Amino acid sequence: MSSTGVLRWNQAMLAAVRAGPLGPPHDPADASSVPARTGVTACTAVLEHRHADGSNQPGGYADTTGYAPVNPPMVVASR
Repeated sequence: MSSTGVLRWNQAMLAAVRAGPLGPPHDPADASSVPARTGVTACTAVLEHRHADGSNQPGGYADTTGYAPVNPPMVVASR
């Protein structure tokens, strides 16, 4: 399965898991059991939804709106 949709900070962990004693995960196209197909289908649906929710996850959550605040930052002082 592709690491698309995995947050950048998880990519190192994903690489470590793939290089671990179990080896890389199986290709989801080869998911021959019902539980495997169900998991792949659910994962695909969640990732597709998250990529289209407006948060710009694939773009690293970068602001693409051009928003600029009109008020200056507020200073909060502690005692």
